[in-house]
Amino acid sequence: MKRNYEALKYSIRILNNGDDSYTVEVPKLPGCFSSGSTKEECIANIIEAIELHLEDVDRKERPKEDVFPSIEVIQDAPSSDDYLISLPEACRFLDVSDSTLRRYVKDGRVPAYTFGKEYKFKLEELHQLVHDSRVTPSKKAASGKR
Repeated sequence: MKRNYEALKYSIRILNNGDDSYTVEVPKLPGCFSSGSTKEECIANIIEAIELHLEDVDRKERPKEDVFPSIEVIQDAPSSDDYLISLPEACRFLDVSDSTLRRYVKDGRVPAYTFGKEYKFKLEELHQLVHDSRVTPSKKAASGKR
């Protein structure tokens, strides 16, 4: 593992998938991720993924390498409340446009989580937004009077 760690140029986050597998991501490089059955395998896989990811990025646009890359390990298996969905998935769930959902985030109506430049959303919190937006019928409408 020491050899793999020495080749690591960016801090990484290893997440327990709860099924004897792990996912690893690079917060500084959105979209750069890998997986493995052990943490050591994740480190080896992400080093290769970083190299492949950076092949498509202009040298001037690459994020600065971390002087002392860290490895954050999240041991707890995810619960159903922890699952995050992407911005396009959240837009489809709420049936709103991308700009509307971004405005909701900016206005504080819906919490969002960022990984690099990407917004992610918890389904539970989107359900709460839907619940809070419910319009209750008036007594006149409920009784059929006009």
